[in-house]
Amino acid sequence: MSQNAIIPLLKQFREKTLSANDLHEKLEGIVQFCERKQNKLGQVRILATDLESWQTYLKPALELSYKGLVAAAKMGQEYAKNPSQEIAEAIVYAFVQVDKSIAFVEKHSSNVSSETQSILQEEISQLPQDASNIPTIQQGHAQVVASIFND
Repeated sequence: MSQNAIIPLLKQFREKTLSANDLHEKLEGIVQFCERKQNKLGQVRILATDLESWQTYLKPALELSYKGLVAAAKMGQEYAKNPSQEIAEAIVYAFVQVDKSIAFVEKHSSNVSSETQSILQEEISQLPQDASNIPTIQQGHAQVVASIFND
């Protein structure tokens, strides 16, 4: 997934090293990947003691992260058709939501068992890679995305 992550793909498109058709196709792959990951969240086995936190806070926040990535990828497809500042800003906004969702999960993961924390860490560790594959992730996805669109 890393060579097909959203931010590097958008950057390649902006640098004209990736065609609009190729960008659209690769982003569709990301959409499908995120939708599969989101569906699999419903199949995760959580300890009974963590079930309320999982269903109330953690799972919805992870789902929101995947929805944000799907939105960013779909807007990236639109950006390939019609590059505009408005679409670029919408992509940045989607990554802001992904950042907020990840921060929420990280904050609330301390309230669950180590087994559930392990599941959460696995999901969280995949999100930034899927989103950007940028080593400076601790600065936030949105900042990285915004820097791509700054002219």
